[in-house]
Amino acid sequence: ESVDFLLKRTGKDDRKGASDLASELGDLPLALEQAGAYIKESGISFADYLVRLKENRKELLSKGKPLNYPDSVATTWEISFCAVQKENPAAGDLLNLLAFLAPDAIPRSLLEEGAKLLPEPLSSCVRNSGRLDDCIALLNRYSLIGATDNLFSIHRLVQAVVQDRLSPEDQRIWAESALKMVNDAFSFSQLDEGTWEKCSKLSSHALSASEHSERLEVSQQETAVLLNSLGNYLHNRMELASARAVLERALAIDEKALGPEHTSVASIANNLGSVLKDQGDLEGAKECFQR
Repeated sequence: ESVDFLLKRTGKDDRKGASDLASELGDLPLALEQAGAYIKESGISFADYLVRLKENRKELLSKGKPLNYPDSVATTWEISFCAVQKENPAAGDLLNLLAFLAPDAIPRSLLEEGAKLLPEPLSSCVRNSGRLDDCIALLNRYSLIGATDNLFSIHRLVQAVVQDRLSPEDQRIWAESALKMVNDAFSFSQLDEGTWEKCSKLSSHALSASEHSERLEVSQQETAVLLNSLGNYLHNRMELASARAVLERALAIDEKALGPEHTSVASIANNLGSVLKDQGDLEGAKECFQR
C-alpha cells in the first residue's frame, strides 16, 4: 500500500525506488505523504530523496532523538521545511505561527485582521493578499498544511515537529504572536450576538494559544484576559464545567501577574462566581462574590 501510494502521489513508475523509500520511512502515512509531496514538487527521484533523508536524519539524530514521534516524521518534515524556508521565508514563519494554534479550521481572516501584531516578514506578507496566497500555496504543495474555503489545517504531529525544532526564544516569540492575534480577535460580548458566532470559530484557537503562552510563561496578563473572555463565552453557552476550568486558570494567572487585590483579578473572581452559582455551588459562588 505504501509503494502504491508513493507511485500515485508522485506520478512515477520506479517501484523498486518507492519500495526502498517506503521501507526507510517505516510505512508511516504522514511521512509518506510529506516525502511524496516533496518529490512531486522538486522533480527528484526516489533514490535522490533517500540520500537526502539519510543525510538529514544523521544531522537530526545528532541533536537528540525526537521524544513523541518517529524520527522519520521529523526528518521528512525537516527536508520539506528547508525547501520552503529557502524559497519563501515568510511561508516558514507562517508555519511557525500555525503551530501554536488549534490544528483545524484556522480562519484566513484571523491572520489578516491580526497582521499588525505579527513579526516581520510575516506581517508584511499577510497584509498583501497575493503574497499570502503564495505562502499558502507553497505550504500546501509540500503537504505541510491543508487549505480550503479560506480555512487552514495543520497536522498535530507537524505542529509538534515545528515547535520542537524552534529554539526556546523562538517558541516564545511565536506563542506570544499567536496569543496576541487571537486575543485581539476574540472580543466576546453577551449583549452583541454578532460576537457569538465569531468567538465560536475562534474558541479552540483561544484555548490552544493560551495553553502555549501559559506553558512558556509569555504575556501572562494577556493570557488571563483571553481566558477570561473565553470563560464568559463558554458560560454564555452554558458549558459550565469548561467555563469554570478556564476561569480558574485565568484567576490563578492574573493573581500571579498582578497580585490578589487588583481590579482585574476582582473581575475574573466575579465571573467565576456567576459560573459557580449556575452550577449550584452556592458556597463557592458566595466566596467569590464576597471577595
